[in-house]
Amino acid sequence: MAFVARNLNPNNISCATNAINAGILKTISGTILPSRNTFVLRRKNPAPPGRINGNKREWFKLKAIYKEYILVEDTQTKRLADKQFVLKTFVEDVGQKGDIIWMHPLRAYERLILPGLADFGTPENIAEALKYKKTEEDIKYSTITAPEVKRILEVHTILKVTMNKETPWTMEPWHIRVACRQANIMLGSNDCVQFPRKIEGPNLDWEAKEFYVIIKINNFEEAKLRCRLHHWSTSPFDRLPWESDFWGKRAEPIFPEDAELLSKMPLPPPKRVVKDDWA
Repeated sequence: MAFVARNLNPNNISCATNAINAGILKTISGTILPSRNTFVLRRKNPAPPGRINGNKREWFKLKAIYKEYILVEDTQTKRLADKQFVLKTFVEDVGQKGDIIWMHPLRAYERLILPGLADFGTPENIAEALKYKKTEEDIKYSTITAPEVKRILEVHTILKVTMNKETPWTMEPWHIRVACRQANIMLGSNDCVQFPRKIEGPNLDWEAKEFYVIIKINNFEEAKLRCRLHHWSTSPFDRLPWESDFWGKRAEPIFPEDAELLSKMPLPPPKRVVKDDWA
């Protein structure tokens, strides 16, 4: 069994009780405000039905055990339902121009409506959005997550490419795919990797120097990925010393023509180090 209790505001009730006890209720103006609150309750222990004596139903006095209630719903804390909105331009992680989306009204008002990025999902706006045909100018990115992927590759990544120190090699796209997989970056195929210049080795003069490759995202966007060359030997005695935290340091480019471009690319932000208070 559920009950609905309306206009029960503990603050208002306590204020009214104190005012009546003090005898100053007449002097209070505007202290007790009407409140449209709804609390849905149910009994913790269901009460037994009353006895029928002839044509009359005899109700017994409820004990304290039957006066314990559990809150089922409070309208003040009830989450607002998502509503429809029509995008006027591309919004990262949301959608393309002309898309009809569902979003929490408060979040959409702050993120989309106030900046002028979307309109309310009225029947007129929804009808226009359904008739709207997207053009090539409207599609700025292939997917809603493509800007984030491009930002991760260009800003937050310095890829360590490990090549053999003894055997001659020519760097190919699959070398970049393997290095990306070691960095938890999965590339779909070798076709998405492009080399601006040919790189051959081994060449110890290029050790710990930088170059860049172009990564195609969904065959639409292009991201310049900064890479750093490291030579590796199968013999433990011939291996070069390991440089820790190399991603936070600047390095010389392999090709002087790339110096200007690599200098403009930012270094990844430093990693957070969690210090143990007990150490």
